[in-house]
Amino acid sequence: MTKNTIDEHKIYYLGPKGTFGEEAAIKYAKSNNTNNKSRLVNLTLIEKPSHEAIAREIAKNGSVGVIGYYNYLEGLVQECVDLIYENNLHIIDTKRITITLAMGRHTTNSNNSIVYSHPKALAQCSNFLYKNYPDINLIETPSTTDAINKVLKEKKGLVIAKKESLKKCHKKGIEIIANDIGNNKNNKQNYTDFYVVSKTNKSISSDANTTMFAVVPHIDRVGLLQGILSQISFYGINIHKIHSRPAIDGVNIYENEEPQMFYLEVGVNPKQEEFKRLIDSLNFGLKPKGSNVEVVRVLGAYYIQK
Repeated sequence: MTKNTIDEHKIYYLGPKGTFGEEAAIKYAKSNNTNNKSRLVNLTLIEKPSHEAIAREIAKNGSVGVIGYYNYLEGLVQECVDLIYENNLHIIDTKRITITLAMGRHTTNSNNSIVYSHPKALAQCSNFLYKNYPDINLIETPSTTDAINKVLKEKKGLVIAKKESLKKCHKKGIEIIANDIGNNKNNKQNYTDFYVVSKTNKSISSDANTTMFAVVPHIDRVGLLQGILSQISFYGINIHKIHSRPAIDGVNIYENEEPQMFYLEVGVNPKQEEFKRLIDSLNFGLKPKGSNVEVVRVLGAYYIQK
């Protein structure tokens, strides 16, 4: 494998099997099978215990992985965007997975005082739990599949997971007691967007209509964020999402004990001239004179269906 080759025969995802992450990995594999019909035959999907483990593995060996980025109900998965930045990974694609959650239990269960699930799944079903189980103890697990395995092993407690995963465990003793229990927002189906990430950046397709980039200002002034947004507007670029957090890098700004950085998702292909001019402008205005610090880093470009 050459230095700039992406080994797409290995795709890492948050395990164990049956998670939404695995579903995203399979969806990515199938969507990239048009040019090589034998690709899925040689493909290996590899589960990892955490998003951090996925990011470290990709940074090490040049393979690809899927990690959650954004949920319609819960918003940004901050950990995953930070892992992309910290490990210098590149976003090469996105996959949207519909989230339909159900509640199950073991057929011999007599204890409804606890419910197991991934913390995001518990949060996405908060209305259902408050209405039907207001005093239930929420027990967080690394994934919804882990939650199912916990109930199978202990034969007690309730579980929130994918309906399809619960159905597959029917013969093992799991029964579904409530379907489609996720919070309803604006009558829109819940979903999670997954980033497909790699150590090596792919050639940016002309079809890519969205770019994610990080801005780490090394100066501070009144109206700093407003100035960044004004520059984006000046070049006629639409902002889809913006997230701020304390800067990950060692940023030393006088009298600012907690300098901020920003993740921005914008509706533009990074090859377009207006985006290139925006980056030049931000680099010029957000670093000390004579300094060579990194202010802007493009994290990836991809296509989002409008």
